[in-house]
Amino acid sequence: MKRPPTKSILFHWFAPIAVLLFGGWFVYAMGSRDKPDRKKPLIRKSVQVEVVSARLHTGTLDVIASGVVIPHREVELSARVGGEVVFKSDSLSPGRFVTKGETLLRIDNSYYQLDVARLEQEVAQADVELERLTIDIENAQRLVQISRDVVAIKRREVDRMEQLRRSNATSLAERDAVELALLTAMQQTTIQENQIRGFDTQTKTLKMSRQLASLHLQRAKLDLARTEIVAPFSGVVIANRIEQNANLVPGRVVAIIEDTSSVEVRCSLRSEDMPFLQASDSARVNAYELPPVPVTIEYQRSGYSYAWDGVLSRQDGLGLDQSTRTVPVRIHVSNPTTNRIPDSMADQLAAGYLNGGDVEPLALVRGMFVKAKLHCHPSHSIAVIPESVLRPGKQVWLVRNQKLKMETLRIARIEDSQVYIDMTHSPLQIDDQIVSSPVPNAKNGLALTVLGARPEKNRLEMRAAVAPVERQSSEPGREPALQGQHRDGQRRAALQ
Repeated sequence: MKRPPTKSILFHWFAPIAVLLFGGWFVYAMGSRDKPDRKKPLIRKSVQVEVVSARLHTGTLDVIASGVVIPHREVELSARVGGEVVFKSDSLSPGRFVTKGETLLRIDNSYYQLDVARLEQEVAQADVELERLTIDIENAQRLVQISRDVVAIKRREVDRMEQLRRSNATSLAERDAVELALLTAMQQTTIQENQIRGFDTQTKTLKMSRQLASLHLQRAKLDLARTEIVAPFSGVVIANRIEQNANLVPGRVVAIIEDTSSVEVRCSLRSEDMPFLQASDSARVNAYELPPVPVTIEYQRSGYSYAWDGVLSRQDGLGLDQSTRTVPVRIHVSNPTTNRIPDSMADQLAAGYLNGGDVEPLALVRGMFVKAKLHCHPSHSIAVIPESVLRPGKQVWLVRNQKLKMETLRIARIEDSQVYIDMTHSPLQIDDQIVSSPVPNAKNGLALTVLGARPEKNRLEMRAAVAPVERQSSEPGREPALQGQHRDGQRRAALQ
């Protein structure tokens, strides 16, 4: 039998044994490595932070809103009597200014003059009738007095005849004749007295007729005066709807005039701003009325700014607007033709770039889109902090007892990078230190170290104020300034 080659024996037997031995050695080598030493947990040190302090707001608080100028009063002039238009003023044209009492239209008044003359004659006739009746009454009263005297004489004569009859000095026929004469005199007196009472009734009837004629005369004179249509106030004609020689009927609109003595601004305020307005007048009794808060109206045109003084008048209706959830209000401007330089340009005025004579006259007219600044005087404390220290969720990070304290604020408003906070029942105190720099892994109770407090200002303004000092302290290079810019960039990124 042929023996297998030696190479084949080595491959089939010794190769597996070698692999097993190598695997055992590898396992042993891996299991015999020394375990690494566990590092002790790092004790985290306090985080260094920069802080700012809130300041108490003093003076007025401006509530800013946008609005549109609308007319204070717009009147439709209508004809109150009918007739042909015989005169039309040239001022009765759209865009023309009319003064109070100026005659705009005149209607043919011939018929009304005749009516007045006729009624004047009726009143004069009633006066003559009353005068004649007065004379008749005086005459009747004299006749009644004479009749009463006759009755008295006849009564005495009857008494004498009765005495003679007792002494049988006269007959019964003579006594009856005397009594008949007395009754006749009494009857005449009664007739005349009844006539006087009838005169009294006639007097009342004539007086009522005269009064009625006088009322008709007053109405006729009023209609005669209404044949002239005059301007009820000074203003601008908006529309003209009649021409000369046209026939007018009572009630027809002839023109529309807008009162230019004052205007109103219609704007909407946020419901969050209403407490500032309502707190301005604590003595106000009616809860539906707004206090007369002073307002500055500003308008810009061709790079120029104009300002007018106004006052908060009233609420435009009642309640909130359903679409915008804002409060519509009206601002009254009593003198729309007197404008001034806005307060925002006071610095330019003080620097001499402007003067009082540079104000171009401009009238506040309808349709202008303006900005209204309501100067409120809050009755409760308001704190102001930079908007940069406000964290997501309306939170601020405070340093209390060298530890981080997260507090949620009740924000009244945010404007011009400033946050206004109502201090009533607020967790924020005026002397609290507010963290203004980024804090990694921030949580309540985190240990903090304050680098230095600074008054509440915008950080860009603070950086501009200290930039010259940083440049002087780093002459070879500008590393401090670069580091400061790098820190500001980190803060902005953390706030975003």
